[in-house]
Amino acid sequence: MKFISLILVVFAVSACSPTAISSPVSSPTLTVQWSIEYIATASVDALKQQSPKEIASYLFDQWLNHSKASEAPLRYRLEDYQIREVELPENLEALAKEQSVDFVAAVTFSVKPTQVPYSYWVAGNGTVTEEGWIKNKFLLVGVVEKDVIYKLSVIGTGP
Repeated sequence: MKFISLILVVFAVSACSPTAISSPVSSPTLTVQWSIEYIATASVDALKQQSPKEIASYLFDQWLNHSKASEAPLRYRLEDYQIREVELPENLEALAKEQSVDFVAAVTFSVKPTQVPYSYWVAGNGTVTEEGWIKNKFLLVGVVEKDVIYKLSVIGTGP
């Protein structure tokens, strides 16, 4: 059931255009085994000079980049992605408390799945283009600082 819930949350992943924002720190090359339950993390020390918005952007970039791994099953694999916007809406403070995270970010992005039909990424919001991109996807994510690590928590497409 937990696996199905996670799939539904990730299916809800959505909203963007093909312009990308820059990440404050370059994402590392993946060295972990691919998993649908992957949690993006980063050292607090490595990101100590970054704003909450930049931290959320870095972690989300890492989370999407995980699906570019050749070990990812075709239905989950991404050929490319673009993060358009990361915002920290003030009206989501109650959601952050409810989700037990330090803050919530609203992310607008696009993905280009390896295969569009039957892709995990088609579900939820976004518009499929003839070029195979799913544009204007939107997702709420949380960031929690625990010990010396920041962790990304996928919340869904709405509170």
